Amino acid sequence: MKENAHNSHFLIFIMSGFTFHFKSFHQMLYMSMLTATVSTFCPTNARASWQS
Repeated sequence: MKENAHNSHFLIFIMSGFTFHFKSFHQMLYMSMLTATVSTFCPTNARASWQS
């Protein structure tokens, strides 16, 4: 009984942490997709700016 309560509290802790970090994770995913799109459509510009 005590272990079940501890597991439920741990699950709530994980879910709250996931929802708390979901916005920052979504922003990071969006930024990575944006960077990939820019490098795909402008490979020469990205390569030149990376070399300089």
